[in-house]
Amino acid sequence: GRSTAHMGYWLSSEVQGMGIATEAVNWLTNFALTTMQLDHVDISTRVDNLKSRAVAERAGFILRPEIEDTEWVPNQDSTNYTQVPLCVYIRSADRTPKYPLHLARPNFFYATITNPSSRIHLSL
Repeated sequence: GRSTAHMGYWLSSEVQGMGIATEAVNWLTNFALTTMQLDHVDISTRVDNLKSRAVAERAGFILRPEIEDTEWVPNQDSTNYTQVPLCVYIRSADRTPKYPLHLARPNFFYATITNPSSRIHLSL
């Protein structure tokens, strides 16, 4: 592997603002960078999702505007998709990485895994 983990999070509105996401992100990131010896952890958020962006920033992640990414979002009936721009945040280990960031986290990583053409559709 490239020694990088991608992290995402969702919280119901009832528990937002209680520090749960920030604490969980901090714990998981510390585990990934120390125990698992990964080089980097990344978080991709929609540009307009200010709460998710704030979680990443409070957890010590750095916005990396030079890394471009998007998410494929389906319309209501999932027949068409729109690419939505994302902000990419990175937190790296405090040691020399095995893989430099430009190799460990390529542009459009999330766009690749959310691309509708790479999804499997099953009919029952």
